[in-house]
Amino acid sequence: TSASVFAVGAVPAVFDGAGSLQVSGAASAGMLVDVDGAGSLQVAGSATSVADVAVDGASSVQIVGSSTFALGAAPASFDGASSLALTGSSTVSWGVTVTGASALALTGTSIMRPTPLVIGAPAPWETVANTLRGHLATSIPSTPIQYDNAPDIAPGDTPWVRFTVLFGETSQAQSGSYATYRTPGVAKCVVHSPLDIGDEGALTLAESINQAMRARTLPGVTLRTPYVRRGGRRGDAWTLVVDCPFFADEIAL
Repeated sequence: TSASVFAVGAVPAVFDGAGSLQVSGAASAGMLVDVDGAGSLQVAGSATSVADVAVDGASSVQIVGSSTFALGAAPASFDGASSLALTGSSTVSWGVTVTGASALALTGTSIMRPTPLVIGAPAPWETVANTLRGHLATSIPSTPIQYDNAPDIAPGDTPWVRFTVLFGETSQAQSGSYATYRTPGVAKCVVHSPLDIGDEGALTLAESINQAMRARTLPGVTLRTPYVRRGGRRGDAWTLVVDCPFFADEIAL
């Protein structure tokens, strides 16, 4: 309670059976907390529970007030019938995995942040671009897509997409022990449709892209709300442009 600190270190604290851990006030439950069986972890007030928290079986985690849970690069994992409940202005950050019959409930102004990239990882912007490319390709699997510096797509009787990723200026979004750096960007999808057949096919594809790229949380990337605009005639094609804003976070450990 109060300003206490619990389990800060590399060795896990383990709660088995019906064991429980309660953290309140400005207390901190630190690295590598493992709750098994019917164990429970409760974080209240402005308490903090940090990286590497695993909750298995029928265990539960309850986070209330302005508490923060799972700040770190390693995931918090909830398996079996485990549950995680957030209330008030609580935050769950970065790499939370919920499987089985587990539940995640967000209430009040609580938020769940995406998994960030870790500074120092190889080619972080390539990772972001590949994540966006993979998501788009999965979302419109029957549509040909031309990526940056890839061979041209021969015009045909059906629409196709030219896809590029544009990065903006990076700024520091959060300071402290886990400094976070945020880079905005736009994933630009240019829909190409044959001339002289109207715009139905282009608009249909643009709407599919809009739905696939709207308000999604991907690994390391958060997509916002796309917008569609007229591209007009480009060579032997009629075009529409779907601009898909996003931001990507890096965490400095």
